[in-house]
Amino acid sequence: STTAGCGGGGGSSFFGGGGRPLNAQGTGSAAAGYGSGGGGAAAISANTAGGAGTAGVIRIWEFS
Repeated sequence: STTAGCGGGGGSSFFGGGGRPLNAQGTGSAAAGYGSGGGGAAAISANTAGGAGTAGVIRIWEFS
């Protein structure tokens, strides 16, 4: 029998894209841009880690 699986893509933000999805065994890809999520790993035959997300950003507008 054949085993198949895939990792999901990471969530994108206004400032950049999330990590790409995988369709083969491997570690998830890292996100690019503030506040984006890393891609999910494809753990078919061994445990693997998901991709790293990125730090958020805070924008402050001051009016006087």
